[in-house]
Amino acid sequence: MVLGIATVGCSSSDSGGTTGDLEWPPDAIAHFDKYGVLNADCATDEDCAMVLGYYHASERFVQMDIRRRFSTGRLADILAPFAAQGFIDDFADIRANFSSREGRPLEQQLIENASEKTVLLLEAYSAGVNKWLEEVKAGEPGATFPREFSNFLFDYAPEDVPAWTPQDCAASIIALIDSLTNDETDIVNAGKARASINDDAKFADLWGRGPLLAGSILPADWEPPSPSDTDASPNRLAMCGP
Repeated sequence: MVLGIATVGCSSSDSGGTTGDLEWPPDAIAHFDKYGVLNADCATDEDCAMVLGYYHASERFVQMDIRRRFSTGRLADILAPFAAQGFIDDFADIRANFSSREGRPLEQQLIENASEKTVLLLEAYSAGVNKWLEEVKAGEPGATFPREFSNFLFDYAPEDVPAWTPQDCAASIIALIDSLTNDETDIVNAGKARASINDDAKFADLWGRGPLLAGSILPADWEPPSPSDTDASPNRLAMCGP
């Protein structure tokens, strides 16, 4: 399915180290290749970030919204009262877990300490997400509020959706980062096991994390398709005219 975007109001810019103005629409050409993968040719990094934000939101906003709400303790805000009551304390604990000792939200600290370039990219991404949200709220063709939110567990409508922010970008990934990197319990248990086994070779065999066999998902001689293969795709859409 091809999603069209307005082609007015663009101005061209040199991509050689320049910064986009974060105005919609971005100076970009976007299309989906034959594998359904989004490709974009953009004047600036920020233009591409806006494209990405728009299409991420159109394809996976349920996941995005739940993720930003989970780590900030706001998931209860979109649940029906009967579903939220049993998790109020849990959501408060989650908010505390992803805050500093002084109670400052972790996502806010991450943005405050990010580079200017990173913040610009996140602002551009947010602009793309918010453009899609505007289209949903306006009832524009092709912009549909996710049907998952119509489930009886939710009390959520398009007009209730807050704008996406750079802080939301950070909030949506910090819980995932924590789950992938916070392995203190495993480390403590491994230390106890090593002392108990008292044999490094046996310990490595039983507790080692390395794969038994080396392998890869793609064949060693695999190469990506040439740009000409994607340029010829009929699923091409212009986000901004020349």
